[in-house]
Amino acid sequence: MAVITSLDESHISASLGAGRKYGGALATFLRPANATPYAAGDVISDSASVAAAIEFTNCGARKGGSGAILRAHVSVDVNHASVPNLELYIFDHEPTNHLDNAALALADSDIVRLHTSLIFTGSTAKVLNASASPAGAIQIAAALELPRPFVCDPDSRSLYGLLVTRSVFTPVSGAKWYVHLEIEQD
Repeated sequence: MAVITSLDESHISASLGAGRKYGGALATFLRPANATPYAAGDVISDSASVAAAIEFTNCGARKGGSGAILRAHVSVDVNHASVPNLELYIFDHEPTNHLDNAALALADSDIVRLHTSLIFTGSTAKVLNASASPAGAIQIAAALELPRPFVCDPDSRSLYGLLVTRSVFTPVSGAKWYVHLEIEQD
């Protein structure tokens, strides 16, 4: 997955708490050029043949760093006939089995490295550009009641994600997807 920006010193503001920094990690990917419907539980990715998780770089202030996910949202550059319910699984290493439009089947080694999952409900979606034809981009926010703590792998500053649909929907061919995490670094 391509990363268009990540947490770095230019995206981190001074914090209110000693030693903490706030910022955002934004990743983007282009869905395959097809409109193959998704079943509930399918992975949404950039390839049906080459496995690649969403990488959020520099989430930890250092290798093995920690922090908390404060907010998250998923955006798509075009609206869909039906807005999906989504879940984003967050890991401290790149997980296995994550091809587009394949059922999520986590390996035991992935489950022990799973930090959290974030739910994105289609009912919270906002159309960002209603004047576009077809109606423009949508954004779906995750409802986080509490910050979600994380610890990066000891050899990395990155977090990895798998985006999974929790509802049946037909995607727009070649749509660009954006996944944004707002985080606090310890």
